[in-house]
Amino acid sequence: METTNSSMAKEGGPKVSSISHALNILNDAAEGSADEIKGMLKSDYQNLRKMFDTIRPEVSEAMFEMKRASAESVEHAKEKLLASAKEIDETVHANAWYYVGGVAATSAFLGYLFAQRMNKRM
Repeated sequence: METTNSSMAKEGGPKVSSISHALNILNDAAEGSADEIKGMLKSDYQNLRKMFDTIRPEVSEAMFEMKRASAESVEHAKEKLLASAKEIDETVHANAWYYVGGVAATSAFLGYLFAQRMNKRM
């Protein structure tokens, strides 16, 4: 199916007299499309920027709230840790010999296990 210049002219398209002319027409169409695409991208970018500007205060407030809540959690955990350490210290001081005996028994047991392990290697 062969297309001639006269059939294109009948269809309403531009009449092409040479390959160079055809390339110029295509180039002009591409430039128009590029400008149209640039315009759409610019519009979309502006809309996206407006959306971010709209939600920025909400995000900032949420970040501030998260920072405050995490600082409170850290402070609460620190207080609980200090209270636990103080309770353990008081318990150890009140029953010191029980803890000394427990540490001695545990050390003796671990020493026995390590000695058995060393004997098996030799």
